Amino acid sequence: MLPTDSHTPGLDSRLRGNDNNNVIDRFKALCPIANPSGHEANLRAIIQAELTALGLTDQRVDTIGNLVVRVPGRVGLSPWLLSAHMDSVPVCEGIVPREVPQPDGTLALMPAGETILGADDKAGIACILTLMNTFAQQGFAHNRPLILYFSVQEEIGLQGAKALDWDWVSDATWAWVLDGDGPVGDIYTAGPFQEALKFEVKGKRAHAGICPEQGLNAIRVLAEWLTTCPNGRLSPTGTTNVGKIFGGDATNVVPDWAEALGEARGLTEPELVSIVESIQGARETVAQRYPDAGLTLTHTRKNAGFTVDHTHAEIALLQQVFTTTGIANGCKPMAIGSDAHILNARGLPAVVVGMGFTRSHTRQEILYCEPYRQLTQCMITLLCDSTLP
Repeated sequence: MLPTDSHTPGLDSRLRGNDNNNVIDRFKALCPIANPSGHEANLRAIIQAELTALGLTDQRVDTIGNLVVRVPGRVGLSPWLLSAHMDSVPVCEGIVPREVPQPDGTLALMPAGETILGADDKAGIACILTLMNTFAQQGFAHNRPLILYFSVQEEIGLQGAKALDWDWVSDATWAWVLDGDGPVGDIYTAGPFQEALKFEVKGKRAHAGICPEQGLNAIRVLAEWLTTCPNGRLSPTGTTNVGKIFGGDATNVVPDWAEALGEARGLTEPELVSIVESIQGARETVAQRYPDAGLTLTHTRKNAGFTVDHTHAEIALLQQVFTTTGIANGCKPMAIGSDAHILNARGLPAVVVGMGFTRSHTRQEILYCEPYRQLTQCMITLLCDSTLP
């Protein structure tokens, strides 16, 4: 059931009909603030100042830099957690957003220079700040009680979420992670298992000009191993990637060492295990061709995957809000890691909400303004519904 004036006193037309145009302005204002992983303090200070000005003074910052803020609400309802992360990938300094007209007459935002846009995840932060400003104007007695969680170092392995003091958020019964690269209306209810991969090859040194035939080129062996491995998109939900390569000491020396770093992802544990086994199989094939080389694969778990049941009442309510607003919607798995992985692992059901941006982590990152405004309005409606215990 969606909120009406009859069952939510004080929920006037300014709240229900607010078009939230200021969410775009707020996002633009956040864009220039540099926020690489581990250096989120300036952005956190701006968030804290705005929330303090709204009367939200119950704030905690832990030693790693996570910010947790408690928001009062209607008596008798359990709190939900709203999450966004404060860091962005490089290059996130000197961001200038530019407006890009779309074929349907609406606008989108893209970076004007050689940077990312930073919608991942300043779009989530701007949305939360807009929600708080709207609720403050009406009085916090009309919305569901909330716990706002702004994490650090999400982009370098979910380090902030892993370090969070769980006692600060343990009374939350549901979490919305406002960090989805994808269309508004998408609800990401599953995330992949992830494994970090390290490929190591030991060869034999030799002078590259005098006696190269006496050496064993570790870089060459590594290259054959990597080209033999499965790579890229392996299935609708399985991928591998090699992102860094190191090796050798000088151009006039046959290299006796080479390393590569990569990752594998699978939506289920068996899928991920199968991918790693295929990489091990490639290792054995190459090792037979080069019996004097040493080939080692080290794989370590980065994140456990998660799956949240589609039938949760909270998901149904958001889908109802989307449908009433005319937004096509549905539940789907995502291919990336997010703080939802850690929240679910700690026992808090958490899903990721599509924010209307895409091409994150690139200089072609784009945020579609009208869907993003609609998403903000839908979150206002969702958080002012009183039908869930």
